[in-house]
Amino acid sequence: QKVCLDHERVTYKVDLVKWIVSRGKRPLRRPLTSLREVTMAKHLASAASRLVYVRLSGIERERLTQLLHDAARLAEEQMRARMRPALSQTLLDVELKPKSVPEQVAFDKLIEDSLDCIASRGYLTMGYLRDSISKNDLKLPDLKELKELYLGDHLLRADDRLDVAMDGVYRRGEFYLRWLQITSSVFFGTRFGRFTTQFLIIPFGGAVVIVEVFTHLVDLFKDRGEKDADSDPEFQDVDVASNLIAESGATAAPELHNQAGAANLADATSVAASQNLIERPRTTVDETAAEELRPEGSPHEVPSREEGRTVISVAPRNADEAVDQIVTRSAEMLSWVIIIGFLLMFLIHVVQFRRWFFRTVSSIWRLTRKVLIDLPLKIIRLPVVQVLLRNRTVVRIRRLVLMPGAVSLVSTRTVPWLLIGQSLSWWWTFSIGVLFSMAINSRLGQDAQELTAEWVGNAWYKLRARVVMAVFDWIIDTFRLILNFVERFLYAVDEWLRFHSDESWLSIVAKAFLGVLWSFVAFIIRIYINLLIEPTLHPVKHFPVVTVAHKMFLPMIKVVGEFMLVLFTPYLGIWMAGLLTGFNIFFLPGIFGFLVWELKENWRLYEANRKNALSPVAVGSHGETVARLLRPGFHSGTLPKLFRRLRRLEHQEASFRRFSSRRAGRDQLEHVEKSIRSFVEREFISLLRTCLVWKDCDLQCGHIHAASNSFYVELECRRLGSGAVRLLFQEQSGWVVASVPDPGWLRFASSDQLKSFQNALQGFYRKSGIDMVREQLETNFIQTHPYDINSEGFAIWPNGNFDKELIVDLSRKGAVRPTPISAATSAGIFPTDRDAVLFNESNTQWTHWEYLWTPADAAGGTRSLPPACSQTPVQPVLKTDALKFG
Repeated sequence: QKVCLDHERVTYKVDLVKWIVSRGKRPLRRPLTSLREVTMAKHLASAASRLVYVRLSGIERERLTQLLHDAARLAEEQMRARMRPALSQTLLDVELKPKSVPEQVAFDKLIEDSLDCIASRGYLTMGYLRDSISKNDLKLPDLKELKELYLGDHLLRADDRLDVAMDGVYRRGEFYLRWLQITSSVFFGTRFGRFTTQFLIIPFGGAVVIVEVFTHLVDLFKDRGEKDADSDPEFQDVDVASNLIAESGATAAPELHNQAGAANLADATSVAASQNLIERPRTTVDETAAEELRPEGSPHEVPSREEGRTVISVAPRNADEAVDQIVTRSAEMLSWVIIIGFLLMFLIHVVQFRRWFFRTVSSIWRLTRKVLIDLPLKIIRLPVVQVLLRNRTVVRIRRLVLMPGAVSLVSTRTVPWLLIGQSLSWWWTFSIGVLFSMAINSRLGQDAQELTAEWVGNAWYKLRARVVMAVFDWIIDTFRLILNFVERFLYAVDEWLRFHSDESWLSIVAKAFLGVLWSFVAFIIRIYINLLIEPTLHPVKHFPVVTVAHKMFLPMIKVVGEFMLVLFTPYLGIWMAGLLTGFNIFFLPGIFGFLVWELKENWRLYEANRKNALSPVAVGSHGETVARLLRPGFHSGTLPKLFRRLRRLEHQEASFRRFSSRRAGRDQLEHVEKSIRSFVEREFISLLRTCLVWKDCDLQCGHIHAASNSFYVELECRRLGSGAVRLLFQEQSGWVVASVPDPGWLRFASSDQLKSFQNALQGFYRKSGIDMVREQLETNFIQTHPYDINSEGFAIWPNGNFDKELIVDLSRKGAVRPTPISAATSAGIFPTDRDAVLFNESNTQWTHWEYLWTPADAAGGTRSLPPACSQTPVQPVLKTDALKFG
């Protein structure tokens, strides 16, 4: 019914705000002609997604499913055909034009990705368009004239024009995004701005953040150490500074009693303490020194740690002393900022120094690991030590005393000290140790211990080397889902406030008035969510940027708080004004986290800041590369998790809930396969179609089959042959391996077609994040010997003799060496460079990639074919020996 109404009715919008801002240039009541196809496709897709919950018989369900899926597909194609010309022409009008074949492919992908956003959400925003360009190979050119600062760069001009060309579908960027884009274009889109950013802002700004974070951590542990000392009843501190100030009213010098001097001292001390510029007033001095510092008439007895020693707190006694401490601390911090800033500058811009630095750090880490980890493990694995550890008495001591004692020490001394700055008493340590010893040595405790050890071992095997990035990705995606939910809610309200051709004038007037009010409410919600709340609560964005911002914002809290109270109290009252002021002060530093995160994306918008080499790109809406799509992890491995869920459903009892869950799982699998298909068509097939040798071959992406840790893609070309070319992508022991097990119609391809196919496939592997290519591995190293890939490297059985095994450890740096050397040499397997064996150890430069696909006539030559048709790629991605050229 909604689809029929969308087709029959015309949707209008009364926008009083834009009519006033545009000074009457935009009509007050305007039809949203571009919205009809979008809403139809959106409602049909929503109906198709709910089929899994419909109670129908098998035949009726299949008929309804086929009907709705076909209708949704046709509606989406119609929407794309309507939106694609407007979107592409607008980008071309603002001079966002591709200059090479790879950029033309990237331009087409940018258009299709934007249409994907419209199909899934129902609208397109400036933020999504900015992110798409940032991740795309098509970039913005530099600013050429000063008037572009006023008129806006290419992105801002596209934002203005799309708001008109795709009215109702495209949402113009908020003012803070546009101002941020204008500001960043000066620093990122000009030579002088990039020099300032790369040589001043990034290195020395990063140095300030590093110094502040280190100082914050040192002060945190210092405070907890002092809190432990304060909690000891035998050692109580004497705040001599407070005694000096309190008791000097009758005996101290007149300048200490001056009210202005006291105010200056208080202000300087509070500001400096907030910035950690004044040392903590704790020191240990002799009792004679304490007597000299004590004014006349003060109590003579001072609690002491031991005879002749006193722990006292010494604060600055006047403004001069406070200023001296501030200057000293600031000079120390400034010197560290300069040193670390120049270090970061050299690391960023000097390749030789960066390699030497990381090589040195890696060597220090390996040496430390050998001393602290490898050597103790080697000693433990000695036969004599193993016999000793397996001794019955030693085992009993370990189970009854050592293990419970270690757990109780950590839980009662270390963990409380980290959380609250104070450890529990030794009585708690002893009690928990005894209880834990009794628990783990019981029958139930031993079973739980074995199960826990097995689970920890399996979890560590799956998550090692990927857990940190996986957690980061999970946090980022979770907050992205929350922001998308808020955006969808705001869009739903905007959609409800639109009126249709069959509504009354009373409804039009009411919605117009409510639309004005809602525009301000939505503006406030977006400001608070995007700029304040989300960056503050987002752990990745919060630390260290927001943490440092909180610390630097601390001296201004009083001034800002008083200003907000004066501003809000007349309108909200003292209580509501106080609550709103406290809320704003707490979340206000989150703006800095928002700025850093947005500027990171803005930096990659411009052509001069493009990555030098091809890098992996995301596949579909999951935001995962091909490697992360296959690898199981904390927040990666969509395919393994999906098949694990389907396997679990097969063991459940038959029910409607199980049936619906299976249907939903299969729909998700089809969605993943659809994302893979789009990735292949936009990154691989579209590139080959630009070449003349593939112009009339009707190259298409055929069947895609996904499994738990692999998927294969079939490429069809009916003109060359009926057999499809099969590309296989596998995850094996943590490595992502690609191969072409079936060359299919490539046996009948011409030499130009074959070479261009290999070059395109090599670039496609780069964008997929492939670790190994079997054809490269077998051609350059293993040859025809049987082998297997494991987590450490390879296991090779020379000449098919499975009694002899060659081990290749890829964790070692340098050349790839099989061991034992003598057996490998006799089998014809010799040490080889890493980049000749591992695909991910080499790269493809962007300039070379553009050269490969630029036709020679475009460069002034006479040929019309690009060099990709005549040059064989350095890394073999096909076995051409068995192919017959047509």
